[in-house]
Amino acid sequence: MRFALFRKNFIVTSTALSITSGTGTVSNLIDRKPNIKWTSVGENSDVNTAVVRWTPDSSTNISAIFLQNHNFENLKITYNSGSTFTPDITMASNTASNSFFRFNSQTITHIDVIVTATHIANAEKFLGEMIVTNLKAEIDTNPDYGGYTPTTYKKGVEHELSDGGIVSVFLSKKFRADITLGFIASSTANSLSAIWNEHTDLVFVPFGVDTFTTNWDGQAEHVNWIGDLDMTRLRDNTISGYLGSIMLRQIPD
Repeated sequence: MRFALFRKNFIVTSTALSITSGTGTVSNLIDRKPNIKWTSVGENSDVNTAVVRWTPDSSTNISAIFLQNHNFENLKITYNSGSTFTPDITMASNTASNSFFRFNSQTITHIDVIVTATHIANAEKFLGEMIVTNLKAEIDTNPDYGGYTPTTYKKGVEHELSDGGIVSVFLSKKFRADITLGFIASSTANSLSAIWNEHTDLVFVPFGVDTFTTNWDGQAEHVNWIGDLDMTRLRDNTISGYLGSIMLRQIPD
């Protein structure tokens, strides 16, 4: 799958989530920190079923669900009390810890993430992050080598002492990326321009996967698109396509 920009997470409050156990850690599902997890309580058996339900304030159209840092071996996701997505989201004997699901756009009143077995048998179920979203734009062609420069920005202070030693004070780290696009179709340029004009945060997925069973690296970055709009430079001085660039910076925690 090519680089893609998705809507920011539809799940914005933990009160919209209901779970069969582990209510003390439910807010971890949407804290944008996959390493900090929701964990079930008393469901450490593969014959027990744990359910995470999201109920939006009103009927909502969705087309993607991302699950980061989980231990789900057997998993099913349904909507509106048992209806199945197309394609059906059912996984058995799963060994991956991150799951990327794209499906036909569907209007839902709630979704259920239903889990039985875990990677290690009879363990408590856990999930680091749950993102429910819609695709906004997919890049026509991924950048050439050197056209994608992701970095981890360090926020802190590095102070040189009198003897030349360095004291490093670390406060936080944030994802940043600059993307240079060598070809942008007119329709894609329009979609990207519309996203820039919204001036709101996004979920950037550089390396999504095309099938549920393909291993996904779990990278889904919550970012703002900063700087000027650069989507309309002609590729070859004819209107056969455009050149452009995108600057992405992670939003605050």
